[in-house]
Amino acid sequence: MQTIIENNYKKETKITAAVPSRTKGATLIHEVDTLQLVYDLYTYTGDKVVATTPLHSINFLFLHGSGMNRAVWEYYVAYILEIMKQKNVHWKINKIITMDQVTHGDSAELNRHKLGTNFDWADGARDACKVAQEEFLPTSDTNCYNVVVGHSMGGFQSLACNVLCPDLFNLSILIEPVVYVPHVQNKDNVTIIPPRFYNALWSKMTDNFKNMEEFETFMKNDSFYKKSNSEILQRMIQFEAIHTMEGTIKTKISQEQNMLCYLTLDPTARWLIGSLPYIKIPVHGIVGGISTWCPPQNQELLVSRIPLYEKDVIPDGDHLVNLEDPGTCLNRIVERITEFIDSSKVGESESKKGFVSDAQREKLFKVNFSKFKEERVKDGPIILAKL
Repeated sequence: MQTIIENNYKKETKITAAVPSRTKGATLIHEVDTLQLVYDLYTYTGDKVVATTPLHSINFLFLHGSGMNRAVWEYYVAYILEIMKQKNVHWKINKIITMDQVTHGDSAELNRHKLGTNFDWADGARDACKVAQEEFLPTSDTNCYNVVVGHSMGGFQSLACNVLCPDLFNLSILIEPVVYVPHVQNKDNVTIIPPRFYNALWSKMTDNFKNMEEFETFMKNDSFYKKSNSEILQRMIQFEAIHTMEGTIKTKISQEQNMLCYLTLDPTARWLIGSLPYIKIPVHGIVGGISTWCPPQNQELLVSRIPLYEKDVIPDGDHLVNLEDPGTCLNRIVERITEFIDSSKVGESESKKGFVSDAQREKLFKVNFSKFKEERVKDGPIILAKL
C-alpha cells in the first residue's frame, strides 16, 4: 500500500486553522481558543494517459467516521488506481484530501488542551469545506469535478457540505451515513442516550494501554474495528498509537472525545434533515445489507428527501463496510464516478479560458442579469411562503 502511494502521488501533510466560529462548547475557553486541522494532500503524479480528448479529472475529499482518523482512507488512495485500470475509465485523479476532524487523529493532538464538550458535526462539515476550498479552488479546469466521500459521521458531514457550500462538490458518495437515529425523548431535542448504551460504547473506547502488544490485542479482538481489512487495521493501529515516556500507549483520540461524537448528533441533525430537499447534486448512498447501526428510517429519509439520491446496497455489508470490505466499496465508488462522468455534459466556460477583461465581465453580467430577470420577474397570484 505504502509503495503504491509513494510511486503515484506527491504526499503533503498540512496544518490549517479550523473554522473559528464554532458551536458554543466546541472549545474549552469560548472565543479564546482556536483549533487546528491536520490533513494529507495527495497530488497524482503517476503515468499520464495520452488521450485525443481531454480526460476528466477528479478531486476527492474523504471524511472519516466517529473514533477513526484519516489513515483509514490510505487503502482507498492506493488501490483506487488498480480498480480504475481494471475498468479502463476515462477519468483521472487530480488531488485527494484525507483529513482528521478536530477531535480525531493528529488534529486531536494539536487541540488536546483546547477541546470542549460539544463536537457539532456541522462544525466538522464547515472545516471540510474550508480545506476543500483552499486546495481545490480556484480552478480553470472545466473538466475537473469535486467528489466528497464520507462514512457514518463523515457521511452526515458530506451531506452537510452540500448544504453549506452548494456548488463546491459535484457528486457526494455516502457510506452508511448517520442522519436519523432515535434518542431519549426530551424537550430540547438533543441527543440523550440510556446509561446502558453509554457504558457499552465506553467499553469499546479504551485510550490507555500498558504496551503496544496490549493495544494491538484490544484493536484486533475487542474494538469496533476487529473485523476490518488487515491492511487498514494495521495502519490504524500504527497511526493511532502514541508511545509515552513511561513506555505505555495512549490513543490520539481520547475516550471522552470519542464518546462526545455519539452525544452530539442532535439537534444539528434536525437542521440537516430540513435542508436535505435543497441538495441538488447527485448523492450515492452505499448501505450495508446487514447493518443495524442505523434504523431503516434513516435510509428511507434520505431516499424520500434528497432529489437525486441513489441507494446502493452491499448485501453482506455491516456498518463498517468501508473498513471490512473496502474492495467492494472502491468498486462502487469507481463505477459511480464513471457513470457520473459519462452522463455529464461538459462545456468549456468562456470565463475559465484564462484572463477575462472588465469589459468581458460587464457583458457577461448583463447577459446573466437579463436571463435571471426573465426567471424572477413575472405576474401571478401573491401568496405567503409556507413555513
